[in-house]
Amino acid sequence: MWGPRPFDNDSAADLAVALDSAAPEERKTMIRSSLTRGLTTSLAFEGEEAIGAAAVVAAEFPGGRAVGPYGPSAEPAGNLSDLSSLAVRVLTRFIHDDLEESWTWLDPTAKEHWIASLSQMRQVLAVPPLLSNRGPLGKSNFGSRKALDTTTPSSLRLPRIPARRR
Repeated sequence: MWGPRPFDNDSAADLAVALDSAAPEERKTMIRSSLTRGLTTSLAFEGEEAIGAAAVVAAEFPGGRAVGPYGPSAEPAGNLSDLSSLAVRVLTRFIHDDLEESWTWLDPTAKEHWIASLSQMRQVLAVPPLLSNRGPLGKSNFGSRKALDTTTPSSLRLPRIPARRR
């Protein structure tokens, strides 16, 4: 592992390269396969790959973060929301870290950042998306990660309530 982000390791970075190289219609199947392996693996590299796959799913949800410099640049084909519960199960497994002895942490705080990153992704995925992470005219926000407020039509936004004055 190079760092605490989902693609800061060789296994997840290899998944990113494979996703970018694959035909668009194959990407969702690849993500599902990585997540499924992550549920039962005892190998750290498969766990890292599954977490990378979960990050790709979470990046498609409102509030999801960009996959980072080592993540895939190609947009996954199709809607990934049906993979969210599988991704949540994978993230929950690794937040409780039963492969801890396989992962080496060069910086003691890196593990804390790793767990925080996984928890943030799980939180994003645990809330069913009411709106897609698509911008105006259906254009994807996969690369830009615009805030939800910029992609939500104003008619659907909740009104802002001013703070009470004391």
